[in-house]
Amino acid sequence: MQIDSSTSHSQPCGRLNPALLIAAAINREGNIDLCMVENGSAVPRAGIEFCLGEDGEIYQRRYWTVEGEDGVADVCQGPAEPLDMIDLAMGLNHAFGPHAPVLFHLRPGTPGGRPRLAFPGPVSDRARLKILHDAFTIQLIAYEEHLI
Repeated sequence: MQIDSSTSHSQPCGRLNPALLIAAAINREGNIDLCMVENGSAVPRAGIEFCLGEDGEIYQRRYWTVEGEDGVADVCQGPAEPLDMIDLAMGLNHAFGPHAPVLFHLRPGTPGGRPRLAFPGPVSDRARLKILHDAFTIQLIAYEEHLI
C-alpha cells in the first residue's frame, strides 16, 4: 500500500496538511507540546514535548506540573528520551481526534498493551519523520518572518 504523506482523502477534512496541523501544536520554545496519554486518557497535569536536536534528530521530554509550597505551579521535566512514535501518535490523536494525520493513526495493541501504529514499516516511518521535520520548518519560517 502506498501512502501519500501530504494529504489523505480517506480521513475527515482530508485536505488538512499534516505538517501544518502538527506545527499548530508547537509551543513558544519551538517544541511540539502534547498531552501525555496513557491507556487512552490524558494524564492530569502532564505532557510530552517533542524537540528537534542540533543534528536534526527528534527526542522527547516528559513534564509534570506540580503545585509548589508557595501555591505557584512548578514544572518538573524528565530527562531527554529517544522519540517514541507511539507516544507522539497518542498525543496527536488526543489533540486532534479524527483530524490527526493518517500516518499517526493507531489501532489497538495486545490486550493490556500499548496501541500500534495503523501504518507500520520503514516507508511509513520515513514519511512520519518527514512530516515532523516539515512541521518544525514551518514553525521556524513563521518565527523568522515574525508571523508568530
